Amino acid sequence: MLKKLIPACTALIITLSVVTASASPALEREITSDLKQFDGQVGVFAKNLKTGKTIKYNQDTVFPAASTSKLIVALATYKFLYPKAPPYKQNEYDQDIDMMIKVSDNNTFAALLNEFDATKKDGFDKVERDLRLRKTEIHDEQAFKKYSYHSVTTPYEMSKVLESIYREKYIDKKMCGD
Repeated sequence: MLKKLIPACTALIITLSVVTASASPALEREITSDLKQFDGQVGVFAKNLKTGKTIKYNQDTVFPAASTSKLIVALATYKFLYPKAPPYKQNEYDQDIDMMIKVSDNNTFAALLNEFDATKKDGFDKVERDLRLRKTEIHDEQAFKKYSYHSVTTPYEMSKVLESIYREKYIDKKMCGD
């Protein structure tokens, strides 16, 4: 189940790891210089998962979460809805998450948001607390009032989400399947 998320996230993590693995101080300065010249607001957090080396720029700045919020919805689904669901519903969740992650299906995303609204309103808050995401808010009215977006996160906090998926830290490994 969880491993269905890993291929989509692993490509991003591997890409970031390759960049940071070979990032000399000169390359880091060049990247930072390029980011500073960007016409708009940008944030980056890249981490080599083997060495722990990072490249950071505005890593704690809050941005609209856009489709990255689907990762937290997937984690919440597997953590809170999936374990109590009958087998046919678990299969449906697997298919929904597959569609949501692989093709960024917004209809499936909306359906899962509605299901959480109806059955587990605090599901996203629990994932955020469990992963110690202090600035991330998913499907949240307070975030909308403050930022004009219902879902927000930071580059650093989204990296924590990706790393928890990659390392299978948050979801019980028994749920990962083969």
